[in-house]
Amino acid sequence: MFKKLILLLPFIIQSVLAQDSTYSLDTIRNEYKSFNYVNVINKSVEILITHRNIPSKDLVEIYLLKGSSHFALQEDTLAKYSFLEILKIDSLFTPDTISVSPKIVRFFNEVKSSYLSSRMIVKKAPVDSLKWFNHYNQLYKERVNLFRNSLYRSLVFPGLGHLYAGDSKGWYLTAAGVLSFTSSVYFIIRTNDKKSEYLLAQEPETIEEKYKSYNDSYKFRNISFIVFGAVWLFSQIDIISTVFPEPSNLQIYLSPGEMNFAFSIPF
Repeated sequence: MFKKLILLLPFIIQSVLAQDSTYSLDTIRNEYKSFNYVNVINKSVEILITHRNIPSKDLVEIYLLKGSSHFALQEDTLAKYSFLEILKIDSLFTPDTISVSPKIVRFFNEVKSSYLSSRMIVKKAPVDSLKWFNHYNQLYKERVNLFRNSLYRSLVFPGLGHLYAGDSKGWYLTAAGVLSFTSSVYFIIRTNDKKSEYLLAQEPETIEEKYKSYNDSYKFRNISFIVFGAVWLFSQIDIISTVFPEPSNLQIYLSPGEMNFAFSIPF
């Protein structure tokens, strides 16, 4: 699956060249204020990929919001990468201590101190094609890494991947998963008990009553299975659009005893 994603790299240059003329930082700011960190990261990457002539002031804000979002998701390495991009633009930059969390400011200052002590402050050179490609490749790897880690968690239990990605929808999916899973376990036990009672019944009236009780439990058990399966399947499909908000081509292949997914994600 990830080999297929790598095959999309030839479209990188095409995506870079097909730049939009405008962009808005308000959406990113609003997403950050709403604690939708995964959306902040995705929208930041989208702007960075599709625009090359971004003013330094905007670049600093984009990387600050992106880095702060990574930090909030406990992705310190990716947060450090974003903050280093800020320092390459302005090596003397310091976050506003009023609007930025003290923990983020402290982490930024640690990155800044390490950056300044490891190299001489030089004038930032223009970004050539190779550096731009490497920069895009890093952003691409961030998304794939986020998707991979989110998908692993989502496969274990519906909603966990969304929570890891910072999507509040994960709470609803997890709750639905817990309820349907608990219901499934309960009706498995109940169905087995009712089946035993039905098999032990001897009187015709008792047999009919026990069979009805067993049959009802059997139906509810199957319904619980179906609900949990639907929640689980939706969680796997939705995690793709959560991490990769751009339109994706998803195909599901069914064969006896297995289900395979194949998807391509345009950039």
